[in-house]
Amino acid sequence: MFCTLLLNYVNYVFLLLRILFVMYVPFLVFCFNVLFCVLFVCKCVLYYCHRVATQLQLTNISYHIIMFLKG
Repeated sequence: MFCTLLLNYVNYVFLLLRILFVMYVPFLVFCFNVLFCVLFVCKCVLYYCHRVATQLQLTNISYHIIMFLKG
């Protein structure tokens, strides 16, 4: 009797573990994909901001050089 109960309990635990595994792995894959996309977008935005800031600095330096040479 005890062995049967123990076996049923072990089967129940393995069933729960399989269900959790089947649900947990796709969730982790989904979270990884979302995190990757968010980080990629952040990288692109930072790169764009850096390019704009660099271009503005170059424009500002060129403006000051032209004003210095004019005046």
